[in-house]
Amino acid sequence: MIVGLVYGYGQLADGNIDRQTQARCDEAFKLFYMGEINLISITTGARKRNMLMGRKMEEHLLNRGIGLPKEKII
Repeated sequence: MIVGLVYGYGQLADGNIDRQTQARCDEAFKLFYMGEINLISITTGARKRNMLMGRKMEEHLLNRGIGLPKEKII
């Protein structure tokens, strides 16, 4: 099993993730669908406006529209 590790980079004042973090999530998404990785691991501890960056990263991945299984994100 190969796990892709996604480091959170930044979170905006409104709680959403910044472009760099979105780009990192998007790259992991591509690698997952190309079969290069089996799981996506999100790493972060930041929080703004009571929103965890990791939760926002997970939402970004799940809202890509192709049906990434939630159980493939840890």
